[in-house]
Amino acid sequence: QHLAQRPEGAATVQVVFVSVDPARDTPAQLKEYARYFNANFIATTGTLEQLDVLTGPLGVRHRRLTEQGAEYRVEHSADVWLIDPRGRLYARLPAPHYNEEIAKQFVALVQRAEDYR
Repeated sequence: QHLAQRPEGAATVQVVFVSVDPARDTPAQLKEYARYFNANFIATTGTLEQLDVLTGPLGVRHRRLTEQGAEYRVEHSADVWLIDPRGRLYARLPAPHYNEEIAKQFVALVQRAEDYR
């Protein structure tokens, strides 16, 4: 909603939710989860090896806790990462999340991204 009020940022941002629980999070579940927040959000996951390639350099911590059959918990970071058009980390926004601050960072990234063109 905050980005929608700032047209310079809303149209050029793609939000991607990345699940670090590929054993339970199916594509259909992820699609539904992402759409709960916004119809334009997308969600994905991968193998644990693929996730490590993405999460390692970003400093995202995640691990599967003690299993009891199909029941287990996944511990993970709750930060928001902003990635620039070249795939580089622009900003890491730790919890708690404040909508106005996130929107401000998105807009700043979009404005800076114009330098890449």
